[in-house]
Amino acid sequence: MVAQARIALLSELVREGSLPPLEERIGPEPVVMEGVEGNGRYGGTWLYYVSGMGSLWGLVPNRLSYTFLVRWSHAGYPIVPHVARGWEVNEDGTEYTFFLRRGMRWSDGHPFTADDIMYWYEHEVKDPVIMGGRIPEILRIQDQVGTIEKVDAFTIRFRFPVPNGLFLERLASFPGMDLTDRPAHYLSRFHPTIGDPELIASVMQSANLQRPRQVYFYVRTFLNPEMPSLRPWIVRTHKRNLPLTMVRNPYYFAVDTEGRQLPYLDRIFFEDKSPDLIAVNAMQGNVVLQTSGVEVGQYSLLMENLERNRMQLRHWMMGERSIFLIQPNQNRRFTPGDREAENKYHLLREPRFRQALSLAIHRENVIRAEYNGLAEPAQAAPPRDSPFFTPELYYAFVEYDPDRANALLDELGLDRRDRQGFRTFADGSRMHFFLNVVGRTGGGAAQTITDYWEQIGIRVTARERSGNLFRVETDARIHDFNVWSGNGEFLPILEPRMFVPSSTHSDWARGYANWFLAGGLFDTEESREHPGAIAPHPDSTYRRTMEVFEHTRATIAFDEKVEIFRENLLLAAENLWTISVSNSPPRIIPLRDFVRNVPERAVYSWDFISPGNTGIETYFFDGQADTPAVINAMLAELRTITPMRTLPRRHSNALRIRHRPAGAHSHLGQLLA
Repeated sequence: MVAQARIALLSELVREGSLPPLEERIGPEPVVMEGVEGNGRYGGTWLYYVSGMGSLWGLVPNRLSYTFLVRWSHAGYPIVPHVARGWEVNEDGTEYTFFLRRGMRWSDGHPFTADDIMYWYEHEVKDPVIMGGRIPEILRIQDQVGTIEKVDAFTIRFRFPVPNGLFLERLASFPGMDLTDRPAHYLSRFHPTIGDPELIASVMQSANLQRPRQVYFYVRTFLNPEMPSLRPWIVRTHKRNLPLTMVRNPYYFAVDTEGRQLPYLDRIFFEDKSPDLIAVNAMQGNVVLQTSGVEVGQYSLLMENLERNRMQLRHWMMGERSIFLIQPNQNRRFTPGDREAENKYHLLREPRFRQALSLAIHRENVIRAEYNGLAEPAQAAPPRDSPFFTPELYYAFVEYDPDRANALLDELGLDRRDRQGFRTFADGSRMHFFLNVVGRTGGGAAQTITDYWEQIGIRVTARERSGNLFRVETDARIHDFNVWSGNGEFLPILEPRMFVPSSTHSDWARGYANWFLAGGLFDTEESREHPGAIAPHPDSTYRRTMEVFEHTRATIAFDEKVEIFRENLLLAAENLWTISVSNSPPRIIPLRDFVRNVPERAVYSWDFISPGNTGIETYFFDGQADTPAVINAMLAELRTITPMRTLPRRHSNALRIRHRPAGAHSHLGQLLA
């Protein structure tokens, strides 16, 4: 009975005329996907624990959907087609042409075409009210801006004034998210420039909003059930608080190798748990599949209870190759007369000082205590599995050698000690640094490391900062050392913020990063006037890292990118811009033993939109199904939207009804969704 009800989930809607047959929903060119264990079965609820509604914003629009033009694969490359069925690139990488899938539809049944992407470009990117003159990252290259043109209803072309060798990589990552999430037929009515003034005024009043622009962003959210989507699971009942349910999208454009529509799982159910309780529930076997919220510190207890709880663990490689990365502030601010800050500035910029601090850390002890031994000493560097692996950087100054550390400090003139036995600055003044951490980076390792630095005479106090204070001090460049995680070192050319001062998270050289981001290499007016920008000396190594990165971005052939960027990895090995304790422990993924098609090996990365890159649409449950009551509740949600109360009711909040012509018959039409 349960199996029959499960199988009939969408075919029942087809029979009653609430839903068109499959071939009308997905069109003639769906994306074909196959899980690592092959084709699966339908049905089941993916219970997913999150810590508050805010957690959903980092999951639903991207990680648990990943409906971008193109996608990363399990291990990163190759980049594969998704919303786009294919693409062409001209010889110099200045033109990228994408071919969209014919017959794709939004979740309300309205056709998805090139006009939706052009709407984003014409009425968001180029609209001064929506964007305020800001250019999205996906369209920027050097100090110039690319354009988008519609070739025909299913073809779009990006043009750039200079070669853009990393455009595909960026399109597959977070900068490419917005292009396929803007249903023109729905959003245009709420647009502050081209929309319906009466409708906008009505929403402003009912939702207590002050400006038309606020209305646009108010409705443009995945939590608005009437906002059409391309995602595999969609919200049909508006909720302001957890728990929240997302049900399968009847118009999702993917099928398996037998032509059956994906996803296999009928719904995702988000339940609120504190971070500590997520781990406890994993240890007790109460999770279904959890890709976030379980840390390596709980590994031993998870392993002890696997068999009893009928669970498995996946050990996915982290794309972020350091979870405890120390960033010495080489742009330390000081004012005339502030001798201590000036002494810190000069010492933090000295490679031998950073090298000595690295050599003083007994990494094996830290790894055993903090990471259950699931890591090895390493700097923040591409791992052995990456084509960018550079041994010189990976092993740079990671051995425990306090004698050599002391010798380096003595060479720097830091051979004088105060009454407490700590080294002084070369001028004899007291030396005292601070190591800033936030809750997410953990304090245990910080205290252990400062204890090791004390043994070579360097006084450093570890202190936990609130997130706001941490960033305020970083923006002002008055921090000494910040601790954060790495980012994307598996594929360092995408966002090389630990090898090139190129990001607002390049805390080790934030002033240089501000200059680079403002177009400093191209002498833009913004870079000359930016109050937080510092221009590196033209002959400095800092500037050389930027030039190498720009050369990489202008290169099309992947092998050439690897070879060019390797110079930056070698410069990092020599200069040790940052200090890491170890490579990252694996990402721990607990799952019940009935969950299938979850890869044994994958790279889990913010850049790769994980776990979306592992093909979550193909996950399925073997021998598990929802009860008839749950299935009936899902059918009710699919039949009727429960909208936001503050929005005017549409003429119809049911599924788009498109009856099959009389006598029509199709094998695809009989397949289950």
